[in-house]
Amino acid sequence: MEMGEEAAMRKLITRKRMFVIICVLMLLSGTAYLTKMWTGRNALDFLLKKCKGYYETTLRICQPVEREGGFHTAYLNGRYFYYDNESRKIYDYAAHKCIIEADREIREFCVNSDSIFYSTGSEIYQYRLDGKRIAKIVLPDEEDIDFVYAGEENIYCEGYDMDLYIFPAKNISEKVQSDIQSVILKSNKKRTVDIDGDKEDIYLINMPEVILGLRTESPGDFKTVDEQGYIRIYNASETDSEIYVMAAETGEKLGYHDKNCIGIFNEELYFLDDRIYRLTDRNQRLEVEDSPLYIRNGFPYSKSVRDGKHLIILGEKYYWGLNPDGIAPSGTVGDYLGSKISYVNLETKKVEKRCEIDKGQVICMFEKQYAVFEDGEVIFYREDGKMIKTDKIEGYKTGREYEIEVFHGKIFFFCNEKLLDVIEITPPDKDRIVQQ
Repeated sequence: MEMGEEAAMRKLITRKRMFVIICVLMLLSGTAYLTKMWTGRNALDFLLKKCKGYYETTLRICQPVEREGGFHTAYLNGRYFYYDNESRKIYDYAAHKCIIEADREIREFCVNSDSIFYSTGSEIYQYRLDGKRIAKIVLPDEEDIDFVYAGEENIYCEGYDMDLYIFPAKNISEKVQSDIQSVILKSNKKRTVDIDGDKEDIYLINMPEVILGLRTESPGDFKTVDEQGYIRIYNASETDSEIYVMAAETGEKLGYHDKNCIGIFNEELYFLDDRIYRLTDRNQRLEVEDSPLYIRNGFPYSKSVRDGKHLIILGEKYYWGLNPDGIAPSGTVGDYLGSKISYVNLETKKVEKRCEIDKGQVICMFEKQYAVFEDGEVIFYREDGKMIKTDKIEGYKTGREYEIEVFHGKIFFFCNEKLLDVIEITPPDKDRIVQQ
């Protein structure tokens, strides 16, 4: 009897142990499942990145188009300029010299060969490159002004309501000379395109330094107003419309607002929809062969750059990123789940090569190389994936917000809107490839 009771007791203990083990396994499985569901990572990977501070670290990356300017930097003819928000000063990088000290916080700035321009919201200032003030203009009905392009003839800006402002580059307080209203009304270079099943009319206007694209039912929907000498182009109708500003030299779309137009290359407009496609004079929609975007590979469109004969497209995946509806994905370093670079040949209209990246965050792309950032290091690769070199960022720590801007052979790193470090970009060289 005692032996039977002892055996029964052992069985009961065994069952309890099994029950506890099953409960623990279920708890661990449930935790792993929920972690995967809420973060896109397995539990160990999430905990490792959480401990490193990845989920409190964000990167804001900018690779501007020529003459567009970055958030904190600008470049022209071999000279680099940057803005330090803490001191409210604009510096000449090479000379380590302050050129302008503003009495208010600068929203953004840009340069041409003669002047530096900066905005403080509704006010725009113009200075010579030696720091001498030229002019100031106030836009009383505006909240914020974004610089789109700094040409030698005109300065192009975008207003809060997407109005386009044009100022004379020599002196923004003087009168714009060209009769832009007449140019718009006489425009007959129209493209009728089929965007996601809807017919859209786009009127192209060739300016001295940019190409304007008016997506509208009639160019008469847009009006131009001469206010204090500058020109304001705006939609005076109730119709849905947009203004695209594209660089005349490269064809790339300018400005930071997210719109469906990517640019005009070889006289063909490229748009972003469920995929990248081109629109010809014959009003035909032709998809770029083997489209690298969206549904087919799960990497929502983030941005693209033009280099040589290629349109280089970056698709990025953030677990909590926004849907690909014209708004770029975004999130923390921990939310970043990988990216894909695709090289579209603008002559053949085909994707020549792709590069899927699961380690590091892409910070710049070129025809012959690209660079990623991870754990405080910039790692450069050739377009075929061969590593070129690595550079460590001085002063980098997780748990902060960083702005990264790429300009003509240099990568500027800002933290809390203050310059942290600058990395040199070297051309890819077979002799310098690091063995992996």
